[in-house]
Amino acid sequence: GRPPAECRDVRAPMSRAILAAPDLAKLEPRCEGLGTLTVCSDRSPLDICRELATERTFPRIGLVRFVPVGDVRSTDLCVGDFREGSLLLRTTYLEALQEMPRHLHAEPTRLLESGAVIYTSDVSILRGPVEDGAALLPGPPP
Repeated sequence: GRPPAECRDVRAPMSRAILAAPDLAKLEPRCEGLGTLTVCSDRSPLDICRELATERTFPRIGLVRFVPVGDVRSTDLCVGDFREGSLLLRTTYLEALQEMPRHLHAEPTRLLESGAVIYTSDVSILRGPVEDGAALLPGPPP
């Protein structure tokens, strides 16, 4: 059989609220070069993130989820939607949603209504594609 999972390999998601946009003109870049934006309509965003993470040439990979202001999906995912259901099943994002009010010390919906942006880091991909049975991935998560 499989060796037992090492829980120390999974980071706990952490959410933060950005209440006002910083003055970008005053910020210095942390590194040289431009980032890469990948948009793909025929593949799962999680599969693309997983593929990029295994290359190890990308120090940070971000998956951005946009939700219109006032939309109930801002803090509650629709499990009937394939992409959102996959996000819950394959990653630690559900934990992030459950812990979000505690991390933010406020209700996420109220923060979003006030114009804030919520940033959640350290969400890990734990499972493979749903089409292949969503099996647990071997080794530490990307």
